[in-house]
Amino acid sequence: MPRFDKTRVEVRSSVRWFSEEMEKKLRRYDYRGGWEECSPDWILARMYDEILELIEAKNKKDWANVIEEAADVANFAMMMASIAQELRGEVEG
Repeated sequence: MPRFDKTRVEVRSSVRWFSEEMEKKLRRYDYRGGWEECSPDWILARMYDEILELIEAKNKKDWANVIEEAADVANFAMMMASIAQELRGEVEG
């Protein structure tokens, strides 16, 4: 009987599409450098600003902008998770 590989995850098409939207936004600002040196508080403040922009875009029914702002929010959440992973490694390691 074949073993089930719990580490392999099939990525849903909607997740793949959205991750590509996130990557497009990240690449647009590559010239600014990475987020690795940013503080968690700064990242959360920026994510809050992006959430407000997402709400505004949704209220205007500007659906193209909703997608862009949602990618911004998701990128800041990813940055927070990335930093948390580093900090967790420092505590656990």
